[in-house]
Amino acid sequence: LRLLVRLEPDAPTWDKEAYAIRRAVAERSDIPLHRVPAATRTKTGWAIKPTDAPTRDLLLAKEASWSSTLGASKVDRHEVWHTYVVRNCPRRLLSLTGESIDVLEAAKEEVLTQTAWQPVDKPIAELQDASFAKRRSLVGATVSLSPILSSSE
Repeated sequence: LRLLVRLEPDAPTWDKEAYAIRRAVAERSDIPLHRVPAATRTKTGWAIKPTDAPTRDLLLAKEASWSSTLGASKVDRHEVWHTYVVRNCPRRLLSLTGESIDVLEAAKEEVLTQTAWQPVDKPIAELQDASFAKRRSLVGATVSLSPILSSSE
């Protein structure tokens, strides 16, 4: 039932409390606060958990009224990803004519197609400069968050 809210790097809600997030979402969606009982921080923003599927669908329908307040770049339904080996799954890609396709380039192209973000192939240390790094407090420790994707726009 969770909704995943991806925040912009400069979003005002990175350091806000869960109650404030829940309240803002509920107020701007015109629903009672008890229908949004939980909001938790994630690496990319917030996870909002409504009480039931109809509430989730209502929040998605009214996304435009609350997502900009949070500084969200995108709101998605929670999707379970499975990472495991699949029997008889090819290790290489072939075109319709049987030519081998570069898997890395195909993956980069698919990331761009599906997300409209250009993958950046850089070591983490290169991304941690003053223009990207944002300091965040996480359970008493200070961590640096650096984006690993750049907009293709």
